[in-house]
Parts: sequence; structure tokens; C-alpha cells
Amino acid sequence: MTEILRIYQELGDRNFSLFTEFLPKGYELTTLSSVDRQFYKSVIETKIKLGILITVLDDLADRPDRYSPEVLHTAYRLDLNDQVQSHGPEIQFIQMLLREISEEIENLPFGAKYRSHLFFDLQHFYLANRMAELLTCDFDSVGSSEYLELSSYNMGIVAAGMIDLMGSSQLIEKEVGVCREVFRCAQRVARISNVLSTEEREVKEGDMTNEIYFRFQREKVSKESIRESLNQEFSDRLKQFRLIGREIKTFSVDQYANGISKLHELHLQMKGKI
Repeated sequence: MTEILRIYQELGDRNFSLFTEFLPKGYELTTLSSVDRQFYKSVIETKIKLGILITVLDDLADRPDRYSPEVLHTAYRLDLNDQVQSHGPEIQFIQMLLREISEEIENLPFGAKYRSHLFFDLQHFYLANRMAELLTCDFDSVGSSEYLELSSYNMGIVAAGMIDLMGSSQLIEKEVGVCREVFRCAQRVARISNVLSTEEREVKEGDMTNEIYFRFQREKVSKESIRESLNQEFSDRLKQFRLIGREIKTFSVDQYANGISKLHELHLQMKGKI
């Protein structure tokens, strides 16, 4: 991980506490109770690498000062094992992250079986990132419904949940579908936390993908009323995924919901740093 952070420091400019404090703590809070103790450290490190990958690609899509369509379009074509030659340092770094994620999940009990699900979830993130590119280039060209449908995928919570399930030797496989439903609800909840805590930084950077900014421009209502609606949705969604996951036996849905709530608090505590 030290080498990954060293390389990032040469390529990116995010506050380092995002990688050394927020991501490790956030993933610890939300790791499923089912993850085997022997795989716990590996699962956390794999998710941190996923979080760094998401951060790098997100910044290349939605920050005007870092926008790089050439790098992004190459990155979107990469599978977990793909390697391309003669590309710049950003692609080499992205390939390094994908390779290490791939190697880590191969050692998890269900890594081989659900590897395709993880790639599927990465494709969802790429789709959200493509939408962010459209917003950066032509803000008025993206519809409100597609924005709300896709924007939460840039959180990677479903992908992180699948990594947890890969590291759970006692996984009840017939529950994977409903587990993913819970992860999708959690992803929207985490997106709300992210929107509320990063609004000021993103607007300052010229990032027009923040939901408060987007809805303010489209709905012509006050930003405060949008924040109030997001806080209400946060509470409603937490109740929803507790209900959806009430019969899950693989992991404690209540513990996961509590972790997502604590992740919200962490977002707010680190506002201005993430």
C-alpha cells in the first residue's frame, strides 16, 4: 500500500487523509460480519485499492482541471487482468490497481466464482463516470432521471460488498441476489453522505456533478430544501434496506446498517478533507 500511495502522490492532489484515514476507517465500519478473520486484512486492503481506483477515475472525469478523456476511454476498456502497453503513468497506475485487486480476490473463498460480478460492478461505476464526463463537457445534456439513476454507482458500495462476500467462507449462495439489493440501498445512502460532505469542495473545483448543485440548477428550489430532502431520504433508505435484508442469514444486516450510519458520521467529521 505504501508504494501505491507514493505513486498516487505523483499523479493526484487529493488530501492524503482520504486514503490514510477515511477509506481504511470507512471500509472497516462497513465490512460485513461474515468476512472470515483470516481474510479480513486482505479484504480491507482490496477495498482501499478499489477506493483509490474510483478516486483517480472520478477526478479525471468531473474536475475540469484534470479532465482526461483519452486516459478514461482507455481505462474503461480494461478488464481485471487486461494490460496495455505504451501508455502514460495514469494508465500504468490504474492497471497496477486492477492487477492487485484481481490477485487479492483470487485468494478469497468465493473470489473465482464472483469475479465476474465485481467486473460487472466496475462497469456500473464506469457508466456513472461516463455520465460525469458528459456533465463536465455539456451540463445541460444529461437528464434528471438518468442522473439520479446512475450517480450513486460512483460510490462502489456494491462492488465493496461483493468483495466482502468473496471473503465469507460461510456465504449462503442463494442469498447473493438479496445481498446485492441491500448493497444498492446502502450505496444510495452512502452517496447522500458523500454529496452532503463534499459539496463545498466540489463546487470550488468546478465539479458540476454534485447532486445539490445539479438539482438546484434543474429544480429551481433552494439548496437548503434539497439538503433537507436528502437527509430525509437517508433515514428512509436505512429503514428500507433493513427491511429488504431482514431474512439474510449470511451477515448481520443490523450491524451493516449501523456501520453505514457511522460512515455518514465519518463523512461529516472529515468534511473539507475528503
